[in-house]
Amino acid sequence: MTGLSILDLAVELPESKVSIGNLAADWPGETARFSQMGYEGLAVEKNRSAGQLAIAASQRLASPAAKTLALVVHASIHDQGMGVFWNPATAVQAELGATLARPLALRQGCDGLLLGLQFACEHLGKTATGRALLVGSDCFATTGFCRITSDYGILYGDGAAAMVIGPGHGIARILAIETVTDPGLCALHDSTGLGSNDVRAAKRRFLSTQGRERLQRGTREALTGIKGRLFANAKSERAVRYILFPHLGLDLLRDNYFPAFEDAQARSLFSFGASVGHLGTTDQIVALDALIRTGRLNPDDRVLLIGAGAGFSWTGVLLEIQS
Repeated sequence: MTGLSILDLAVELPESKVSIGNLAADWPGETARFSQMGYEGLAVEKNRSAGQLAIAASQRLASPAAKTLALVVHASIHDQGMGVFWNPATAVQAELGATLARPLALRQGCDGLLLGLQFACEHLGKTATGRALLVGSDCFATTGFCRITSDYGILYGDGAAAMVIGPGHGIARILAIETVTDPGLCALHDSTGLGSNDVRAAKRRFLSTQGRERLQRGTREALTGIKGRLFANAKSERAVRYILFPHLGLDLLRDNYFPAFEDAQARSLFSFGASVGHLGTTDQIVALDALIRTGRLNPDDRVLLIGAGAGFSWTGVLLEIQS
């Protein structure tokens, strides 16, 4: 056990959503693909940048306790829309007046926020004092990345989430965190010589030499490894009430993620993810917030967060609800 808890969390989502029906009208050639993925709509920010969403989510926290923050971590997968050298971690630090905290900005892919959480737990565990603020944010309307067609099996939505962790009673106790890496999959996103925003082209090149089963095998082996480290036996795994996966298309989840866990789809929050899209680094935290807001969690319930990031890395975070 880490001895740390999620003390506070906040989410910043766009007010507007685009329905899958409207997307089908605008992208008639993608209709069959939409059906396979199972999305119902996407959260689309029309006015603010990802950096602005990150600051807004941080401001929503009930009590950031800036003077007690030892660490401010920001994770993203996409341009933050605030300038080439703009640093989101230091910007959040400045906004909250956390001048004594160490800032860290991560581009670990979609696993970045959970991997940042693991780093923060290890850092606080060594110092045994202070708190850490973790923020993730992404918007996909800039730099030529198309949220609809730039990737396979995924539609991308916009949003941000922030959470404070530290010792004491809070929203959820952090029981354990485990990460498995498979650097042999780094070529999956290598766009050298290709359009930098054309994720499909990079994946086609990888799949042409490695095959689709290479990614599937890597993912299943990683999740099996995480399970083995987090759970003593099948009974302890079944005690988890919800498993919060990345908001990927249903076909990707069924092929790569759901088989690793018993009744995975039933215990997932797929319907919620399908209503907002893949939010980059914040899927699991936004889903956790939705569970809490809708009153679907009770004290002592266990929740497993599963993240996956380019490179490749997978992280599992086991939580126990406190209040």
